[in-house]
Amino acid sequence: MRHEFHITPSDAGRRLDRWLSTALGDEPFSVVRRLLRKKKVRRNGLRARPDELLEAGDEIVVHHVLPTEDHRPDLPTPPQ
Repeated sequence: MRHEFHITPSDAGRRLDRWLSTALGDEPFSVVRRLLRKKKVRRNGLRARPDELLEAGDEIVVHHVLPTEDHRPDLPTPPQ
């Protein structure tokens, strides 16, 4: 799934990793770091680094598949 975001003047100056954690909402910070590490986040068409400071008008694109029940591996049932 592809998520596109446009940075507003109120978000300018924030670190990309911290802002992205807020923008993705329910995703833990470790998922945000993994997306950045695996080059799934682009800022203005270029690979983004976690420590980059955002500027008003930046375009952030995240290629991210949200986990669903159908895609989770089968976990063994705990013994009773």
